[in-house]
Amino acid sequence: MGVAMVATLVASVLTGQTLQLRHTNPAQGALRAITAGPAGLVAVGEGGQILTSIDGRAWTAQNSPTKLRLNSVTFGDGRYVAVGDGGIICESTGGVKWNSGFILTGPEHREITANYYAITYSGAFVVVGEGGTILRWTSAWPSQTEPSPTTQTLRSVSPGTPGATWFTSVGAAGTVISNYTGTWEIIRSSMADDLEAITPAFHSYFVSSGGLNYAERWSALAGGARGQLFDIGRRANLPTNAPVVDALPSPTATRIKCVVSGGLRFVEPWRPEFASSHATYATAFVLVDEDGQVFWSTQSASDAIVRSGWMQIGRADRAVHGAVWCAEHQAFYLVGDNQTVIAAAEFPPWGLANASVRGFVSAPQGPLIAGIVVPGEIERSVLVRGIGAGLRRFGVSTVLGRPRLTIFRGSVEFANATELAADPRASLLRATGEQLGAFPMDENDSAILVRLSPGTWTAVLASADGGSGAALIETYLLP
Repeated sequence: MGVAMVATLVASVLTGQTLQLRHTNPAQGALRAITAGPAGLVAVGEGGQILTSIDGRAWTAQNSPTKLRLNSVTFGDGRYVAVGDGGIICESTGGVKWNSGFILTGPEHREITANYYAITYSGAFVVVGEGGTILRWTSAWPSQTEPSPTTQTLRSVSPGTPGATWFTSVGAAGTVISNYTGTWEIIRSSMADDLEAITPAFHSYFVSSGGLNYAERWSALAGGARGQLFDIGRRANLPTNAPVVDALPSPTATRIKCVVSGGLRFVEPWRPEFASSHATYATAFVLVDEDGQVFWSTQSASDAIVRSGWMQIGRADRAVHGAVWCAEHQAFYLVGDNQTVIAAAEFPPWGLANASVRGFVSAPQGPLIAGIVVPGEIERSVLVRGIGAGLRRFGVSTVLGRPRLTIFRGSVEFANATELAADPRASLLRATGEQLGAFPMDENDSAILVRLSPGTWTAVLASADGGSGAALIETYLLP
């Protein structure tokens, strides 16, 4: 089955799509990065400032061992580690008391003075920075830099996929490098524009029932100048095929400052034709551009990367420089100028909420698919609408004329509907949508009002007559 667009609605990511200011201090410089760990959130920035918070609301300034700008921070191996200008590295086990130092290399023990711009952890710490500088260590700090295939400045680094012990880094002139093979290699370079940010997105492997075929797919999401967005990954049998960099639809034409994934999930099995399979994937992304616009999107385990469906959830009134997903709070946090901390797309604990996913349905691209996860322990009443002709009221000319909407539980069909004009419950469906504040449907649109038990469901919107056009899947949780 082809896929025009895939989205997963997990928990209630769609109920809190507003930006909430949690902290600001106009007298202070910008916060550049933020991370989450067992002792809470840690944000770092200009002048070496370090702020900590347990709940994301009350923030405390900690004594910093440096006045140098700290550009990035992460948690791993029982400690918070921050890096910054001039080769500074700071460490803390609890986020309160911090030590600092520099990497010494060579027989003369010279300090590395290159600016470090990013750090991440996944089985090892990896730092990247000015002039293609790369550091990697597991416990003790390294005594030398890693051999780098580039002299371009590297701006961001992440695990190649969720939980991977190899890494991908991006930077100036569109440089993309990875140590997937054990050695850092250039995947792509010499692009016109810089890449600013990268985040892990997807990983899966499949082993056939005969034990002969081994295939792997991995993916990361990277963004840069002019709103460019890329899927960096490998989707073929290993080890024959090199990684690829594919352009993706972007919600902005402005430089992407940060992109971060959250809500990592582990699925096993997810392809019945394989005797053994698994997938880890990010269920939500937050992307922030240079104008402070904040976008949200989702990803399904059945597609390597979300390819459309970005939704603007707000706009920050100041520059945003970093972001992180906090699993404990079920929220994304953004940091920026004036020591600002913003909470975005919070996940309240009580359930699915109203959402819409738009895409193009055609024979080459396939149907529109939306994954639905109903949390909790009781059934919930859900209205799912498949809109085609109803989009004309919004100025969309090429629409899906006769959408057929189907809900699946796994591979088993649970409910289906075609045009509203032939549905005996048309009056009820229209009235329910009106009560929920939905726009009126066309008589050729389709809708299903059903009770769904907790777990994962799939809504598929296809053409009932082989046609093609823009379409929309809407999901509403009834009170």
